[in-house]
Amino acid sequence: MSEKEVPSYKYFPLINRSEWIYAELGGTGLVHVWLEIGERHAQGLDLFFHYTSLDDERYEWTRHLRLRDDEIYLVDRFGEEEGPILRFPMGVDQNWAYAANNQMVVRCFMVDVGDAHVPAGTFADTLKVEYVYSSGFNEAEFYAPNVGLLGYVERYEDEDKTYRLLYYRAGDGSLTVGSLPEKVQISGHRLGIRGRIP
Repeated sequence: MSEKEVPSYKYFPLINRSEWIYAELGGTGLVHVWLEIGERHAQGLDLFFHYTSLDDERYEWTRHLRLRDDEIYLVDRFGEEEGPILRFPMGVDQNWAYAANNQMVVRCFMVDVGDAHVPAGTFADTLKVEYVYSSGFNEAEFYAPNVGLLGYVERYEDEDKTYRLLYYRAGDGSLTVGSLPEKVQISGHRLGIRGRIP
């Protein structure tokens, strides 16, 4: 697919092979994410965000998203869509709802949080997207211009886990922010803990 055919948004840059590294707040976990842009088809443009725990590479997963009509949908392993989980252009005071798993309603709220401070730096004009499920579960994501996902909070019954951006590199080399953690190295495109990269 030609790069010209891929739209890019202020808070959701779509540059193939871009990568992010997040650190768990108050913990030792590091997560590496890289973007693979798939083919455009009748249902939209497929986006694959590949996640790997750098502390335990047995934990790898892919978040399959689909872009269609300036909205992002979550795609499950059966190809079924859920959402929209994001709407573009992203802006203050957006809110909407969608049905999830035919069992619950997810309410989505977008608010301006101004400057956000994470290990990768300080980012202005940050937006927070809050997902509130009718089951009582909720989670939040933070987005910065030209970088995308700046951090996220996963809330469970007995604990919250917060991940903040340490490093971002655009796939075309146009932007790099933050720095690689000392114990992380790059081998080709693959990141890993020093001494454990195949």
